[in-house]
Amino acid sequence: MGLAGQVTAPAQVSALPVLREVRQIRVLTREQARMGYPVHLRATVTYFDEFGPNWFIKDATGGQWVQWEAGMPKPEPGQRIEIDGITRQTGFGPDVGHPRWKVLGKGALPDPEKVSYEQMASTTKDGQWVETEGIVRGAYVESKAGLLRMVLSVNGNRVMAQTPVYDRVPLDLVDARIRIRGNCGAIFNQKSQFLGPIIHMPSLGMVTLLKAPPARPFDGAAVPIGDLLRFGHAGAAEHRLHISGTITAVEQNAGFFVTDGAGSLHVETSGTAELRAGDTVDVLGFPSVADERPSLVESTVRVLRRGAAPAPARIATDQALDGRYDSVLVTIEGRLKFCRCCRKKPSWCYGTATACSRPFPKANRAKPISPVCARGATSG
Repeated sequence: MGLAGQVTAPAQVSALPVLREVRQIRVLTREQARMGYPVHLRATVTYFDEFGPNWFIKDATGGQWVQWEAGMPKPEPGQRIEIDGITRQTGFGPDVGHPRWKVLGKGALPDPEKVSYEQMASTTKDGQWVETEGIVRGAYVESKAGLLRMVLSVNGNRVMAQTPVYDRVPLDLVDARIRIRGNCGAIFNQKSQFLGPIIHMPSLGMVTLLKAPPARPFDGAAVPIGDLLRFGHAGAAEHRLHISGTITAVEQNAGFFVTDGAGSLHVETSGTAELRAGDTVDVLGFPSVADERPSLVESTVRVLRRGAAPAPARIATDQALDGRYDSVLVTIEGRLKFCRCCRKKPSWCYGTATACSRPFPKANRAKPISPVCARGATSG
């Protein structure tokens, strides 16, 4: 049995009714939740991690987030508990704060509710014990908390999942179709505005493989870059595509640009330390649209051979604006009027050459109002 610390309840709590079902908590407005309604529930623990911390419980009427603090006993998924507390709202939705509880026993986790991305994004399923299906785009261990995180595509929409209990990083599941169970949570900003759903899985055992990924994904024929995201392309948009080409420019820890001679593309990946312009590479990545241009994201890169950096196409400043050279390695001559480095991308500078304003890779520091030749892949 676990007991938490004593509660110093607001004076008005004695005049408020005791909430005995989760659904009574979930319908409270922000102002009502902050009044500190007394709570008494019998529920099942469905998720806990001390890093968030995040603690979810479920009774017959719904799922609920509970505020856990360091020094309290650590709940375990499957525990049946009797819990007392008060309502509060410090984050996205109404919570149970200052919990005191005792363990009644332990059993199986409840059956989940099958949900779509649209239901999760509506926020009506926040806190609920759910089940959904999607394509795995990536898996990694979050460095600070040590949680295993997975990136999913659910009907083409990005959904995060995480668990504190795992025995491996399941990179073998990338591009697989899976079913997962967990509590639906929310990624939100400082204004408590919803940015996207996240599934809190009590363990990696909540993942069920529905369709395995290709055993040798690099063996398939490479898709011509110019055919990506065009009408009639035979590939499934949710699955990885294979392209092959030569790197034309590298963004530090962000990605690179690649060409196969007939088309050019931006590839998003954090592992760029060993990549160089001129490398011939094989790439597996998920098709996406970023900054109004086709791109591959959550990508895996294999260097086939080293080579000389390709020659850029020489274009006029007005040609950089018409879209035909997007992601293409180019060189532009003009008169530099100003130059400002980007804080978020320190390897990039923004400048104005004649009548054109577009980013170009940082070269030697140039003085304003000086002739300059800028070289790099166009973007935007």
